[in-house]
This record gives sequence, structure tokens and C-alpha cells, in this order.
Amino acid sequence: MQHENHHQSPSLSNLTAIKQSFLTDLDDFLVDRGASLEKRQRALAKLDGLIQDDLGQASYFLKQQKTEFKPEIIKHRQTAHHILDLKHPQPKIESKKKFSWKNKETFDKSEDDSFSWSDIKVPLWKISKQLLVFIFIILLVLLPVKALVFWQSFSQDKAEIWQLGKNGLFNLQSGLLSASSSDLQASETDFQAALANFTAIQGVLDKYQTWMIEAGGKMPIVGKSVSVGTNLLNIANDVSQAAVTLNQQFQNNENVTNHLLFLSGQIDQTLPYLEAASKDIKKIDLDSLDPEIKGYFKELADYLPKATISLKNIKDVFAVFGEVLGHTQEKRYLVLFQNNNELRATGGFIGSIALIDVYHGKITNLEIPKGGTYDLRAGQTIKIKSPRALSLINPYFNLWDANWWPDFPTSAKKISWMYQNYGGATTDGVIAVNADLLGELLKVTGEMPMPEYNVTITADNLFTTLQNQVELNYDKTSNQPKAIIADLAPKLLEKLLDNKDKQKEVVKVLIDALANKDVQIYLSDANLQAKVKKFAWAGEMLTSSKDYLEVVSTNIAGGKTDKDIYQMIEHQAEIMPNGDIIDTVKVTRTNKGELNNPLAGFQGGNASYLRFYVPEGSELVLASGFDHFNSEAFQGQADAQDDLDILSEEKSKVFAADSQTEIYTSLNKTVFANWMTLKPGETKTVAIKYKLPFKMKVGDDLTNNWWQNFFKDNVTLDNYSLLLQSQAGVKNTVFNSSVLLPDNLKVVWSKALDQDKISINNKLVSYGDELNKDQYFGFILTSK
Repeated sequence: MQHENHHQSPSLSNLTAIKQSFLTDLDDFLVDRGASLEKRQRALAKLDGLIQDDLGQASYFLKQQKTEFKPEIIKHRQTAHHILDLKHPQPKIESKKKFSWKNKETFDKSEDDSFSWSDIKVPLWKISKQLLVFIFIILLVLLPVKALVFWQSFSQDKAEIWQLGKNGLFNLQSGLLSASSSDLQASETDFQAALANFTAIQGVLDKYQTWMIEAGGKMPIVGKSVSVGTNLLNIANDVSQAAVTLNQQFQNNENVTNHLLFLSGQIDQTLPYLEAASKDIKKIDLDSLDPEIKGYFKELADYLPKATISLKNIKDVFAVFGEVLGHTQEKRYLVLFQNNNELRATGGFIGSIALIDVYHGKITNLEIPKGGTYDLRAGQTIKIKSPRALSLINPYFNLWDANWWPDFPTSAKKISWMYQNYGGATTDGVIAVNADLLGELLKVTGEMPMPEYNVTITADNLFTTLQNQVELNYDKTSNQPKAIIADLAPKLLEKLLDNKDKQKEVVKVLIDALANKDVQIYLSDANLQAKVKKFAWAGEMLTSSKDYLEVVSTNIAGGKTDKDIYQMIEHQAEIMPNGDIIDTVKVTRTNKGELNNPLAGFQGGNASYLRFYVPEGSELVLASGFDHFNSEAFQGQADAQDDLDILSEEKSKVFAADSQTEIYTSLNKTVFANWMTLKPGETKTVAIKYKLPFKMKVGDDLTNNWWQNFFKDNVTLDNYSLLLQSQAGVKNTVFNSSVLLPDNLKVVWSKALDQDKISINNKLVSYGDELNKDQYFGFILTSK
């Protein structure tokens, strides 16, 4: 028979009664206005000391129990078969005197006795009922009393903490506004003030023991406010510290690359604060906050993860720019000026080039041939056979035509190789710049007077002025048609670098240019090039395991007319009941140019060689609406050598009998190519229809246990996606894609680059936007 304790353990209801009685007495005491405030404060301090003594006694008691029960516990472990097995006889344990507030008996405790919760190895379920009762008393009575004592004092400081917090948030918001307007001095003052306010709050809290605040955060009623307040303070303090750190100004602005390294160091110091704030803000129910601060912290919760990711990316960008700008050694780049009013695959005809040397972010040498790329002909020793389409105007393949492939790294490698074979220097990379970028920079700098040419160049007249000067009004005696570009470039650079107030606008223009492919970068260093690709600055042709499309327009004999061409690309994918996918692409183009344009091309208008890059293995079904040139128009020269990259494409080329559409393989894509000409005021539509090389694989309907189907051989879900790449340099282009679904399929999930632009209606999924950047959308299908 089990041993019975001398003192019966109180039931839960008795414990509740004890707690209620104790708290009632305490409450009466606290609100007794007959006693002076000084006496009540002394009483509270005394009570606080008693509670700390009681907690110490509890620790000693637990340690005694652990030591005394150890032999019995070992014996029980050896004989018990299950933790819930109650059949084994329980040890007979001598009872201890029951702890009571009334008898005021205490336990002797030596000064060197220490206690740690980690010392307790005995599971709680094995401790006697007497010990469990004692723990209940501690939890239900002593700790709430401790919290009430703490909260009585803490509440008196609440108003001061609240005001300091509001002031800090105001300073922080003001600093962010100042920073966004480039007022760095004002923002630094505001951020320092915010940090001072939040530090002052911490000073108020420092007079409370840390364990009191942590314990108070776990108590009923008051705990939520304490916990939330602590987290909010941590968040605000971390964000302020991050802002102060990130806003520190570099003292020596002479060395650009050192400045970039300094900024990278600031980011390294800032990220831990933002990551800590992100972690703390997840612990808070933001809807429960005071309305005065709720909006701020909700915005902060959305902002912090994005800011952290952005700063990490920016740090990588600074690292790349530091290397590109010659931080460790001088770098040399071949810069291509592409006129996208005469479109080519990577952006435009290469009319001019520059050789630039940079060291520590400064241009140490700038060479721009005044005759443009044609000045390189003197060093050309190898004659290369043109691709068939280019032979319409030239049987030889030259550097100014070598941006033939829409994948910029492929074209850049070819251009670099040709430049060296023309007698040029070895370079660390090739950078393509479209003429549109010059126009955007002129919007920042303002007009550029060029008195030696009797012109003033602005963003509005850039194309017209340069083209007239280069094509018509240049000095025929000196025969340097690109001299105006050679003279304009250094003046523009000087004005950009000297105007410190406009640097933020210049950076924004450059970032936008990189995003929309008006600037493309190829670096010979493979590691750096991998980072450039990561930032999507390489102008590379991407891969996709599903549907893919890039429509590439190459102006051949079309003059300077592409800025007048407005284009609509319509893509339709029809998913058949058997899973086959048939794509139809229509391109509608309108020439809004003027008649009698002296810079126009074929028949006074535009002539373009259109290439449709689609998934490799696609099969042409139909092509219509294209124009044709007689085969005699294409030239050939016996003395020209084959280029292996061009030859591999030409050898795989076949012609569709009905439309003379070229079909070949390039860049791991199938290419359909043909011609389209447009006179001023004319609108035409061409179309191709083809079958994709893959099928949709959707099996039986989903069952109630749908997850089981993921582990079966038969597929119940499949997805369709379209990656649509934009051609560098193309403007005035919109696209629309639609996917027709069979009756037996339905969409269960979708995703698009711009989610607001995707529409799903029963059997039709559609997506459309301007094509000034690469686009993507996709969805998952299942059986109905």
C-alpha cells in the first residue's frame, strides 16, 4: 500500500483559493490610502525581498528533493517497463514539513550552496506529490505577486517611455525622408536623435533587473504589454543603429573604388541590426499595437526583409563595380556605341567604339576613333564570309556587324576576337551602350553646346542631330564622320562627373539602363561575369524547360528608321486534348516615319530580318505574310573564309517550301527567320505557327487523398510557362500572350512577373505588358 503524506496535498481548487486570498490581501494593502506612500513603497520593497528569499528556498528545496529521491529513481528506472506503468510499488518517503506563509518557517541554506535548473536531471513526472504542490504554489502565487510588484513600479515610468519612443520614431521617419532627398547631414542628425531616444528608454529600463522584465513578459494581463514593449524597443533600436551605420559618410571622395569598399563595410555592419529587427518583429501581433505606432511598424515589417535582401545584393554590386573600375589593377574595356535607330541583334548598329582604361574608378585613357568603326578596316587581314542575310549588303563579316547573335556574351566574344585580329589591344571586357542612354543622360545634364559643329545637342534632338552630322554634314575632306561623337563623349562624361548634385539621378539612369538592356556587359573574368549574369546585366539569352520566345529584328538595308516602328507581338499557345501544344506568333508592325526621309532604307522605308527564337526541336506548321528577296540579291565572295559559328548555323539551315522561311538551330534554340519591309505609313502582320517539342502530361482527376498521387507513376499535375525575352534596343513594343485550355484541364495555381497582368477565365489564360524587359508567366494544370 502506498505511503500517505502526513500533510495532505491541497487540491487545485484549494490552491486557487490560497492564491485568491493572498492577492486580495495584497490588493487591499496597495490601495489603502490611509497608509503613506512612503510606507507602502517600503512594504513593497520588503515584500519583494521576501519573495526573493522564498524563491531561493524553493531552489534549495528542489535540490534536496533531487538528492533524496536519487536512489529510488535509479531503482525505478531499472524495474519500470513504461513511464506510465503504475503497478510497481512506490518508495516510502519520509514526509517533510509543509511550507506555509503563516508558520514562517524557513530552510537553512549555506552560502556556498548554488542551484542551476540544468542540475535537475529527474523528469517532473517522477517527483513526489508534495514537491509538485510546492511548485504549483510558486507558479500560481509567488510569480504573479512578483509581476505585480514589478508592474506597479514599471507603470510609473510608462509615460516617459512612451514619449521617448514616439520621439524616436519621429526622428527615424524624418531621417529616412532626409536620406531619400539626399540631405545626408539632416538625416544623420535625425538618426542620431532617434538612437538617443531609444537609448534613453533603455536607460529607464536598466533600473529593473533583466529577469524581472523577462518574467513580467510571461505574466497574465501585464505580460503582453511588457513583452511587446521590449520587442518594439529592440526593433526600433536596431533599425536606428542600422540607419546611423549605413548613413556614415566617406571622408575621402577622391577614390571611387575605396568609396565602394567603404559602403560595403557599412552594409556588413548594418545587416546584423536589420536581421535582428526582422526576427523581433515576427514575435509581435501588429494589429494589437496602439494606432499611433501601428502603421509604422506594419510598414517596417514589410520593409525589413526586402531591405535586407536589397543590401546583400547591393554589396555584391559594389564588389563587382570595384573590380570593374580597377580597384586592384588597371582595367581596359572596349565600349560599343550602338545606334538602336538601326536595330541589330544586341541593340543597334555599331557605328563607333571607344577604348577606355580605368584605375581606382578614374578614366586614365579614352580613345574614340573619329572615323568610327570603319577606321579599323586598315588593320583587317582576314576576310570572313557573312551570314546569308547580311550578305544582302556586304559579303564580308566585319566588326561593326559582329553583334549578330542576340546573346550578348556570344557577340561580345566575337567582337573582342575580331578587334584583336584588327590590331587592337587585348581587353578585360566589352560593354555595349545604346544611343537611348545618351538621351537619358542629357536629360540630367541639360543641353550640350558643340560650337565647333554649330549645334547644341539636347535629349530631344540627339538622334536627328547626330545622324545628320554623321551621315550628311561631316567634313568630306577629313572624312571623319564620327568626329562629333568622339568630341561629345568626353564633354558629357566631364559634365556628369563634375555635377555632384546630379549624381543620384545619374545612378538611377544607369540602373534603369542596365535593367532594360541599354547597357550590356561582358567580362573576360569568368567569376566576375557570373556575377554580372546574376544581376541580369549580361544581355544573355536565357534557357527554359518550357515555352520560350524572343523575336529579334535586324535592320539590313533599312536605314535609320527603327525609332518610327511600332510593334505588337501576339503569342498564342493552344493545348490540345492529347497534350500537344501548338504555338502561333503574330507580329504586327507599323512604320510611322515620314516620306522622303533621307536616312530611310529599302524603298524609302524599313527592311528587317526577323528571327523567332523558340524551344529547340519545335516544328514549323505554317508561315505567312513575309516579304522575299530574290536569291540573286545575296552576295558571295570566293576569297572569304568561313567562320565556324556562322557555318554551323548555315549548314543546319533549311527553307520551308511555301514561305521560304529559314529554319535552323542557334544558341540551343530553333530559329524561324524571314523578311519584313515597311514603307512609311504602312502596317503589316506576319505569322508563324509551330508545334512545341514537349507535351502536357496530366493524368486522372485529383482524389480526396490528392497528395498520394505525387508518389505514383501517373502524373496528375503539370505546368506551362512562357519566358518571353525582349530584344535590346527595341522600343515601342507591346505583347500579349494567351493560352487556350482544353475542356478537361483547369488551372490550380499561377505566377507572373507582374501578377496584376495575368488573367484566368475558364479556358483562357492571358498575360500582356510592354516589352521593355524580359517577361515571364506560368501556371499549374490538373484534370477537371
